[in-house]
Amino acid sequence: MLERLNKGRVAVDPVYRFHESYVPEPNSGCWLWLGSQRGSMGYGSIKIKGKNVVSHRYSWEIHYGEIPYLSLVCHTCDNPACVNPSHLFLGSHKDNRADMFKKGRQNCKGPTTLKGESNPSAKLSQLQADEIRKSGMKINDLTKKYGVSRSTVFRIRNGKLWNQLNRSTGNEQNRRSN
Repeated sequence: MLERLNKGRVAVDPVYRFHESYVPEPNSGCWLWLGSQRGSMGYGSIKIKGKNVVSHRYSWEIHYGEIPYLSLVCHTCDNPACVNPSHLFLGSHKDNRADMFKKGRQNCKGPTTLKGESNPSAKLSQLQADEIRKSGMKINDLTKKYGVSRSTVFRIRNGKLWNQLNRSTGNEQNRRSN
């Protein structure tokens, strides 16, 4: 566990340091990384032989062995701070992207992007968007009432946002006439 280095310093075994740097979360089963963070995406980092290594990748290596060239270590739990090896799987960029779309985690434009209320980032309901569209209130008043930006209100009124649900169900005319 401890190893003497030059000048009397003591190095702690990296596997030991790894296991001291997370806490099990009982509800999800995730092992939440408490050590250093790498960037703003929430992935952990651990220094191994002077080099920063992403903590969930190191977890894979400790528990399962070497990661094949060009393989990603992906999360079944979608929690970047998780280092539980039973929540990790190897995959390609294509596999990771397919998993992202299957779970509705994408944050990009495309035919499978979650729209309206089904998007977890949505600040409005379909009913609120319809109210904005029909309202005669000023844009500034609507931004305060609904807590959204001027551009969001403007785009809803001009049919650029929140119309996609109506078009996809073929109920655009029905909703406007109600």
